[in-house]
Amino acid sequence: MIKRMIALAAIALLAGQQAEAAPLWDTMKSYFSKRTDERPEIRIMIVKEKPSVQMAIDGKYRIYDPRTRDHIATRQLGRKAEVTHQGDGLRWSEGFPGLHQLMIVPDTITTTIKVDGKEYQGSITIYEVEGMLSVINNIGFEELLTAVLADEVGENEPLELIAAAAIVARTNAYALAENPANPFWAVSADQVGYRGLPPNTDLTKVHEAVRNTRYMILGAKGSFEGVSTPFSGDFARSQEAKLLNAGKVPSRISFADAKKLAANGKDAAEILHHSFPDAEISMTRYSPGSGR
Repeated sequence: MIKRMIALAAIALLAGQQAEAAPLWDTMKSYFSKRTDERPEIRIMIVKEKPSVQMAIDGKYRIYDPRTRDHIATRQLGRKAEVTHQGDGLRWSEGFPGLHQLMIVPDTITTTIKVDGKEYQGSITIYEVEGMLSVINNIGFEELLTAVLADEVGENEPLELIAAAAIVARTNAYALAENPANPFWAVSADQVGYRGLPPNTDLTKVHEAVRNTRYMILGAKGSFEGVSTPFSGDFARSQEAKLLNAGKVPSRISFADAKKLAANGKDAAEILHHSFPDAEISMTRYSPGSGR
């Protein structure tokens, strides 16, 4: 069912490209090859205004000044130490005179960073303002969705329902990233229910749903011109399901009703049609906040 959604979304994408001279297959290959190279990301504030934070990383990493993008250092070994502001700069096991902001970039995507005991993927940026530290996690959308859906939906729901929830959550995350809270971060972790990476439990269905709906978001019907404007939807499950409930347009049916549709064999596209009849599934062609 999800494969059929991908095919339909690809056809919708290509319909807007009929004027181009490239043959159909070449256009499809070009589109999907572009997507594998891109990793749309979102900046999430995970710590706000604390005098110090504990930070640990296992493995090789690089340190940058996020303001100038200058490379400060490369470290081959992991580190576990308190980050503080001392004198004229930050200190994390070693001093960084004159630097009031640091960006820590792991050497591989599988290397994670722990901040105050919670584990995160992606890069970490620390800002000091008037002696207080705030921490930003720059994470890929797909990794964010996996972490959030593990909490908000879980493995016990039907796969097609998880897939529908993944599309709604991705749409809402894109909409939030398009309208960031400020130049440094788009949303706070509390706003989207992000608690870092989920425990190492079986998330087979969540991973499959996120992977099979990759780059799919909801857009208003009739507005497709090669670029989708996120149709931000409220797919209410509970008050705790923050990213699913971050949308402005309420679902026409309850989450319980959506679950019944999935149990009766409806796929994710059909579930979303009942939930948001004024929206359609589109393939994203841009990174949020890039200006497209």
